[in-house]
Amino acid sequence: MDRFAIINNRKRAIIALVHSVFFLGVAGVQLAISHAAAFSIHGEKRVSGTILLAIYVIVTTVLLVLLAFSQCAREKLYFAFCAASAGFGLVRILLGDPVLHANILRVLLLGCAVVTGTIILHEHSEFRRPAWNWWTLVPLLLAGAAMAVPYFLTHGFLTIGLAMQRGFALVCHQRPERSFSLFGGSVAVCSRCLGIYLGAALGLMFRTSRTIALRLLIAAAVLNLLDAGSELAGLHGNWLGVRFALGLALGATGAMLISSSMRPVSNQTS
Repeated sequence: MDRFAIINNRKRAIIALVHSVFFLGVAGVQLAISHAAAFSIHGEKRVSGTILLAIYVIVTTVLLVLLAFSQCAREKLYFAFCAASAGFGLVRILLGDPVLHANILRVLLLGCAVVTGTIILHEHSEFRRPAWNWWTLVPLLLAGAAMAVPYFLTHGFLTIGLAMQRGFALVCHQRPERSFSLFGGSVAVCSRCLGIYLGAALGLMFRTSRTIALRLLIAAAVLNLLDAGSELAGLHGNWLGVRFALGLALGATGAMLISSSMRPVSNQTS
């Protein structure tokens, strides 16, 4: 079944997407600066903890009901991501941040909800997926080349590997502790840059209104700045996965803005 039951028009799709982006920002800020302790009825913050607990129970229940009433796969997926994120928020209140890394999972799930919500908005928009063009392959080839560098360096192709590594050094700091390990070495770009490349390949395949694309890009940029600033301030450590996810969001929204700014190709002849 391909019919939307709840997010069944463009206005509702925009509202859902704005909510997802907002709560993604809240979760990102909490991830950066807040470290919740386990809830206790005998603790100093039992009143505020009880209120938050009640809010998360209500929100999780509402989202599960919406999930039950949703119909098409994309709508179900969107509410599943949102409900799971709210559920992990409930776990965070009950057990604290260290258990299951609940806030990290919330950021990842809400990021997936934002991507899914963007796709739903795209389907309700007057814009359609742009025609395939070879530019979509450029960020994919860059990501593949960056991941191939450690293979070349560890399998006897030193000249090729070093040349490619120096090329990527023009755009990335290449600090090994901030890069994924692959083939016995480090990927030629950091986890954030790798996410940007892969996200750009995804974003070039979709269109939305320029206003929505710009707002999503601003939100993604703010989250990346919050992550970089909070790490610089010593509020958290080296989170490869979070930087990769935020880079993915930044690349996807930036590429989507470019794609949405292109004039659709017309098949009519003058």
